[in-house]
Amino acid sequence: MRSTEERARLAAEELGPTFVKLGQLLSMRPDVLPHAFILELRKLQDSVQPLPFSSLGPVLREALGREAHEVFADFNEKPLASASLAQVYFARLRDTGQSVAIKVQRPDIQGTMEADLDLAAWLAGLLQHRIAALQAVDLRALVEEARRGILRELDFRHEARSQQYFNAQNPHPEQVFAPQVNLELSSERMLVMEYIDGRPVSQPGLPPETMRLLAARGAASLVRQVLVAGFFHADPHAGNVFVTADGRLCFLNWGLVGHLTRRLRYALADFWVAAVQQDAALIVQIAADLAPPETRLDLHTMEKEVTLALREELNFAIGH
Repeated sequence: MRSTEERARLAAEELGPTFVKLGQLLSMRPDVLPHAFILELRKLQDSVQPLPFSSLGPVLREALGREAHEVFADFNEKPLASASLAQVYFARLRDTGQSVAIKVQRPDIQGTMEADLDLAAWLAGLLQHRIAALQAVDLRALVEEARRGILRELDFRHEARSQQYFNAQNPHPEQVFAPQVNLELSSERMLVMEYIDGRPVSQPGLPPETMRLLAARGAASLVRQVLVAGFFHADPHAGNVFVTADGRLCFLNWGLVGHLTRRLRYALADFWVAAVQQDAALIVQIAADLAPPETRLDLHTMEKEVTLALREELNFAIGH
């Protein structure tokens, strides 16, 4: 018999791309969703059946303001990738010969997603009422927050600026980077960027020592993004991280990013130090300091629960 969490994931896959995207966003909220739901929702993959180029061609022409052959010397109408919001194509610029990847938004996607998100809000209320594990969660508020993120992601100019900002702030471009964006050609519904000749980091075949080095560099970059810059790639799963021929890591798909204030970054750093030191009291104090003033907290119960969680999940005295 399938669990409630698995049925929720399967339902999202059955309902289509909007619900897959919504599930992925909710999977990044372990602070409010039960752990079992988080683990199941992380299995959702944003990969859908590609549309024929005849459906994407009008979007491309409108975004360019001219015919594609006037801008691109070569254009492969077979997509490199197909996701819920867009399809990605390979081309070469006519004026420079540069190889580029072109992310073209699916036609009529905004209206479809807005209708699906209205349905998701209704379903959220129903699920919260009927599933005991979700009754303590304001699921409708979570869906509304996710709605804002999804609709923002439909404007590819945000993604272009995020890639630019990461590259400008990144101290180690010889190790990790994001694709350079062609701002002149990019717009709300189309993103033109350098083509990355590489392979997903999860693809087998790399020597173990190379994988360890790449893992260390990727982890160091993510820690810096979160704790130092306060600006980070919010969906760095294996399919969004490529290894280039020269051994660098490339973070792809910057539609989902996170921002942390200085106060939150300091609190998060203190939190992890406390977790490593098994200091449950300090963890609870950090959480209490960050909670809204009107929140009523049972600090004694919280400390007992955190102590148990640390012993079971982060106990360096035993092997894992």
